[in-house]
Amino acid sequence: MAVTERGVADLGDLLSLRKLAPDAMRALIAAWDELAPSVQDEVDRQARDRLTTPLVASDLLLPVDCPARVIGIGRNYARHAEESGHAPPTLVPELFLRLSSSLTAPYGDIVLPQASEQLDLEVELAVVIGQGGRALPKEEGLLGVFGYSVANDTSVRDFQHRTSQWTPGKNFDQTAPVGPWIVTKDEIKDPQALRLRSWIGDEPMQDASSADMIFSVAELVSAVSQFTTLEPGDLILTGTPAGTGGWRTPPRWLLAGEVVTASVSGIGQLSNKVVAEKKRV
Repeated sequence: MAVTERGVADLGDLLSLRKLAPDAMRALIAAWDELAPSVQDEVDRQARDRLTTPLVASDLLLPVDCPARVIGIGRNYARHAEESGHAPPTLVPELFLRLSSSLTAPYGDIVLPQASEQLDLEVELAVVIGQGGRALPKEEGLLGVFGYSVANDTSVRDFQHRTSQWTPGKNFDQTAPVGPWIVTKDEIKDPQALRLRSWIGDEPMQDASSADMIFSVAELVSAVSQFTTLEPGDLILTGTPAGTGGWRTPPRWLLAGEVVTASVSGIGQLSNKVVAEKKRV
C-alpha cells in the first residue's frame, strides 16, 4: 500500500499484474525504477476517484518483512559517544547485527524481557537499501538507498555490555520497532539535516539533529557494502543521539505499561507500548 495525504492507496492489483505478491516489499524495491511511474499513476487514480481508505495506524506492519540484513551502528553521534564515556570512532563505524526476530511493528508492543530490567530506548534514522551493491565508494553511497524510515533500537543494556560483543543486548525478541512507513529518498533532501526525538509518555528524552552523526548515511552504506553485498530491503540503523536512559543519573529504564515515542522529521513517528514478557509455564 501507499500512504498519501488523502488516505491509503491499495497497490495489490497493480502488483498482481506485475506478478508480485501484494506483500512483496523487497521485490517492489528491487523493481522500483521500472514500477515507480505505474505506482504513481495508480495512487493518483485512486485519490482522484476517491478510492483511498483511511489510515489505521494500528494495522501497520513492518515496512519490510524479514529483511535479509539488519545492520546496526554503534556510537555514531558525537554527543552520545561523549555521554557514554567512550571515545568516538574515527576510522570506521562500529557495526553489529540484528535478527529479524528482534523487530516489531511501528505501533506494536515492545517486550520487556524477563531476564533484565535495563531496557533502554534509542531513536534512529533507518536507511532502507534499494539496488544496493558491493564495495560502493563513499560518493556513491546514497545511490544504493531506496528510502528512509524510523527505528527505535531499544537495547537491553546489561546484556549488551557483558562482553565486547553487543549481539545479545541488541537481539531480544520484539524489541525494535521500525516504520511507520518508508519515505523514498527523493522526498528527503538531506539525510544529515533531520531532527530526531524520543519520549517516554510525556517525558522528553532525546532531541538532536542527524548532523551530529560521525559517519554520514553515504559513508555508512559504503562501509557496510565493503563486507556484504547489500540487497533491496536491507536495513541500516544509523545510530542514536544523546539522551538515552542508560547514561542518566539515575538511569531511566523502560517500564511495563509505558508508551515510547520515537520520531524523525520528514518521515513520521513510532508509538509503542512496553509490555512484560509472559512467564513461561
